[in-house]
Amino acid sequence: MNKKIIADIIRTDVTNMNGTKNNFKSAILISVILTMLGAFFFSPVTVAYIPLLMGTFLTPMVFQTEMKNHSEKMFCLLPIERKQLVQARFLMVFLYHLVLSISMYLLAILSMHLKLYTKLVENFDVIALIVEKSKGSFTEFQFLNLVFWIFFAISLMLLGHTMHGYFMNSERFLLELNMKKFKYTKKEIFQLVLIFAGVIFLWFFVSGAIPLNAAGSVIVQLLIQLAEAGNGFLLSAVLVVIALFEMVYQYIATVIEYDEKDL
Repeated sequence: MNKKIIADIIRTDVTNMNGTKNNFKSAILISVILTMLGAFFFSPVTVAYIPLLMGTFLTPMVFQTEMKNHSEKMFCLLPIERKQLVQARFLMVFLYHLVLSISMYLLAILSMHLKLYTKLVENFDVIALIVEKSKGSFTEFQFLNLVFWIFFAISLMLLGHTMHGYFMNSERFLLELNMKKFKYTKKEIFQLVLIFAGVIFLWFFVSGAIPLNAAGSVIVQLLIQLAEAGNGFLLSAVLVVIALFEMVYQYIATVIEYDEKDL
């Protein structure tokens, strides 16, 4: 990896992103500010929205100017390899996503300690109510960890898919920017439904809302033990590692397919 070329590509993309009016950047900034307020005055768990937002809209935000000006072929004229372009851009969006997500997580922990939301509306604590309903299966900190890092893992997979989709067919993103009808493929719809269904069923299984047979009980007990270990960090780490593998897969697929794409 040529670090100087990678750094130059990232610097160019950042300049393009900040050089013109960027509707996605404004929308994300407003969403971050509203989420920060929600974390302090409603519930810390609201920060889990930001990783999902970044996973979905970070790619079109970074490359909005390039798509509007149809300048994606500009890099073909420069003495760089397509692989280096993919490396730089995957690295850039991953770092953007990681830094903002960790910042939001630390903000949630601060909010949980200050508990300003309980002072705004007396005895109003969403996390405490959910923990109480779980009959002691989780602590408030465990619940925050699980929700945030589950959403973070999902957002990493979404980010990998959107980056691969942009390199393979930037016209789909251009349609979205022009506010035209935007259609997901059947495969993408199935993947999104499967992810969210998995999260919902996992919660019902762990909470005991769905009766299980002996084999299912063993699996659920294993998940509960993972969730209880280290305040939820162990299960969160397993999910994040799976998401990282998925993103690496999307990166490798993009390197191979983009190298063969006609520009």
